[in-house]
Amino acid sequence: AAAAAAAAAAAPADDDPRAVLQRESSLLATLSDQQRLDIKEAFELFDEDGSGDIDSNELRIALRALGVTASARDVRRMMAKKKNERGAISYPAFQEIVAERLQERSPSAEIDVAWALFDADRKGYVDVDDLRRVASALGEADVDDDELVTMVSEFDTDNSGRIDREQFAHIVSGRAEQDWLAAIGGSGGGGGN
Repeated sequence: AAAAAAAAAAAPADDDPRAVLQRESSLLATLSDQQRLDIKEAFELFDEDGSGDIDSNELRIALRALGVTASARDVRRMMAKKKNERGAISYPAFQEIVAERLQERSPSAEIDVAWALFDADRKGYVDVDDLRRVASALGEADVDDDELVTMVSEFDTDNSGRIDREQFAHIVSGRAEQDWLAAIGGSGGGGGN
């Protein structure tokens, strides 16, 4: 009991700056290299003057660009919690905000977002035409039909010629939405590498 009490006394309190730094550091460690790159690009896109800060409107738009939804109320809370002495959000604070929001998203919500992107017509399946549309939207218009057919057949476990919701969920489970999009946008048989 004495050892537990000593350990509890030595552990930083939740509002202790050491605890905050540890929590933020562990959140940032959960980000993939691709997510870090996407976050950096989104921040730089909205930091038009190069000041190293974005305001609340830019924050909301940058979050949306990363697929993170935030209400006006959420943005006000983020600003109150993370704003710097200039009343804006710095790049490190933006990284923390995005990491927190991404951690809050459930894997099934990630799959729902990706599925809606691919099955835009709500047919209940994804086929070569859907892959072509998404590849084109991602600037990969030069992907030929053979590659798209190969992608579908690689993931089409019931040989229906299309990917249903369950197959899609199996494909993207354990992957961030960006990784799935990169696999589709990349060249060569759906591997993306």
